[in-house]
Amino acid sequence: MGYHGKTAVATSFGLSQVGEFAFVLFSQAQILKIISPENVSVGFAVVLLTLLTTPLLFKSVVPFWRWLRDSSAGSPSLSKFLQGWDKRLNTQEFFENHIIICGYGRVGKWVGRALVETGIPFVVVEYNQSIVNDLRKIGVSVIYGDPTQPEVIQAAGIGSARVLILAISDREATESLIAHVQTVAPSVKIITRAHFDEDFDKLRALRVDKVIQPEFEAALEIIRTILKSMGKPKEEIADRIKSLRLSKAAG
Repeated sequence: MGYHGKTAVATSFGLSQVGEFAFVLFSQAQILKIISPENVSVGFAVVLLTLLTTPLLFKSVVPFWRWLRDSSAGSPSLSKFLQGWDKRLNTQEFFENHIIICGYGRVGKWVGRALVETGIPFVVVEYNQSIVNDLRKIGVSVIYGDPTQPEVIQAAGIGSARVLILAISDREATESLIAHVQTVAPSVKIITRAHFDEDFDKLRALRVDKVIQPEFEAALEIIRTILKSMGKPKEEIADRIKSLRLSKAAG
């Protein structure tokens, strides 16, 4: 169906769980004497086991995906499947002096909207098939795949890009991509999103051009609005915001 390998792994893990309705089926089967009490007990145990292990399985999706991806180097067919790079995309399109947006979720879509309105060329790298389809319908340049794969980010024209915007939620994937880009395209400006305070500190240590934490920026805007509504001078508001930013940067 053309979905990304990570999606296939997550779906497979999700299908491994037996639903709660199985308890009803086993109970009715025992009443109707279709299954022996011993087998019903085994069935209950299996259902309960899958329900208890499902959260652990979902937590291991990304680590398992990374292990599988890294272990597939010797198998071209498996590597191609896991990579999930859509060869049907117009990858021959030439990108130059453009912006690359990795991740087109809550943050990426607003960045993209602003770039469209200002006429700045950009390309999106996204592995959500639904988002990719929607972007293609409106004529946005988009590459379907995992941006941490060298072939995918290369297809996005990383060598001739001006700015790389990382709006993906996986910090380890973000760190991996930053390291790769800093090696193959050191002149590209990197702006990344941080989801948590610890992410902010670790990403900033990688010496990217800008680390932005949406929640922190939202807090600053709330503070700015409150101080303005209380009649505080613009200079005082600016100083307060600056002080908070410096405090954040100092950790």
